[in-house]
Amino acid sequence: MDDQIEIEAVVVDGPHGDVPGRLYTPAVGTGALLVWAHGGAFVFGDLDMPEADWVARTLASTGVTVLSVDYRKAGGGVHAIAR
Repeated sequence: MDDQIEIEAVVVDGPHGDVPGRLYTPAVGTGALLVWAHGGAFVFGDLDMPEADWVARTLASTGVTVLSVDYRKAGGGVHAIAR
């Protein structure tokens, strides 16, 4: 599966600094692009966790180009608003 997918580290310019990402490009693509933000509830996780890497590789193996992006984590002082 992986020999048919090109994986490239990329950096996306964000309003609060650079956002690391990976571009998963299949050898034969459908023309579709999916932007994927891994799970982790915005408090943990990274581009190497299965939620990011495995999902992106699996989708790319079907012909979909995937841009997997990391994100800034919510840290101390950030609270959810209950409704």
